[in-house]
Formats: sequence, C-alpha cells, structure tokens
Amino acid sequence: MLSVLGEKRQIREIRAHKVKIISMAWSEDGRRLATAAQDGTIKLWSMDRLSKNEDGLELRGHRAPACVSWQPASNSTLISVSLDGSVRRWDANKGQEQGCVQLGSGCLCVAWLGGDDLL
Repeated sequence: MLSVLGEKRQIREIRAHKVKIISMAWSEDGRRLATAAQDGTIKLWSMDRLSKNEDGLELRGHRAPACVSWQPASNSTLISVSLDGSVRRWDANKGQEQGCVQLGSGCLCVAWLGGDDLL
C-alpha cells in the first residue's frame, strides 16, 4: 500500500510479489519505486506503470531475500544485496544486471557512503 506519510489515506495498493515485500526504495527523483521480496525477486515501478495499474519490471538473480537501494544522483542504477551473499548492480532502464560480487556471507542492508561511489 502506498500512502502519504503521516496520513491514513491510501494512494494505491500494489500487489507486486507472491511473498512479503521486505525492502522498498524510491529513486531520487521520486518517479521510480523498487521493491524486493522474501523470494529474492525485485520489481521496478515507474509512476506511469503505477498510474495505469500495470505490473512492474521483474529483476531476477538473487536466491534469497533481498534489499534494494538507488545509487544517489542516479535514477537508472539500482543496487541489491541478499542473504544469498550477492551484491548486484542493475540498469533500471534496461532491466539488466550490470555486475555481481559474491560476499563471504549474506547481507540484508545496503547504504551509500558519501556521494555515489562507495557502498
């Protein structure tokens, strides 16, 4: 459910995933929403898709719950981390993975340090 912060008014209900959504992030320009679910799937939503009630673009690659974060000052690069131990970089315009790094263990939180270069 999307709602205005501090209000009980519902803007739109999104039934995006078959399992619980555990992470969501808005792009810096507020025009895209990324959701990540317990099964590792990620979906990208544009405001156009939301207003037309269309399904989001699905990104697959993780095998376990994931967390998402938009790269600061970029509305086209998304980073996801997962309990499967992978960190993935996505081109949100094309819906394609740009790279993957395996960590020694799983992770379910991602944050940027300073600008847009360090995770």
